[in-house]
Amino acid sequence: MSKSVTTRAIQAASRAASERGLKAAGFRRQGNHLHRAVEGLVHAVNFQGSQWGSADSGSFTVNLGVASPLLYTTWSGTPFPSNPATTHALFPVGLRIGRLMPSPHDHWWKVDEATNLDVLSNEVAGAILEYGLPFFDGFKSASSMLLHLRNGDALPELAEGHRPFVHAILAAEAGAREEAREVLMRTHDETEVASFRERLREIAERLGVPLP
Repeated sequence: MSKSVTTRAIQAASRAASERGLKAAGFRRQGNHLHRAVEGLVHAVNFQGSQWGSADSGSFTVNLGVASPLLYTTWSGTPFPSNPATTHALFPVGLRIGRLMPSPHDHWWKVDEATNLDVLSNEVAGAILEYGLPFFDGFKSASSMLLHLRNGDALPELAEGHRPFVHAILAAEAGAREEAREVLMRTHDETEVASFRERLREIAERLGVPLP
């Protein structure tokens, strides 16, 4: 069975991104996605095809993510995916590259049988190199992310509701288990939402710092 034009476009764009700079920057190409490990974190470049496409036409976008095995497994209770750049692995940070481009919006590249895939793939690769790599520079290591959280700094695309979980998990990983417990306990005491409190207790149990 022949591949759709969208699949062929994604393959070409992924290969171009790797060859034009991501491989040199330490990214490994796995399937059509790319990822690299950096100081306790994973930087991920994910290609997502639209579900509305056909064999002859469609569209795709690029998602950028920052994750780590411990963050993912503690949050989800499941093993870290073998391909850490798959869509469901993009936790706790994930955004579409269009948000970083000059006209920030949800950007999808459209393709059909008339599309010049060489031109398109070079355009997509250029966008990843120009906007994606600088974005990842804001997440140099797990320890720097923890420091930002300790200082109360904003982290791009980190949902406010995820901050205490990420802070606690990274603190526990760094050996600051009491800090992890205190963050979860403080957040637990400040919320009246039963489901959120239960989630806090669940994470605390996984970290081995159960709440009283």
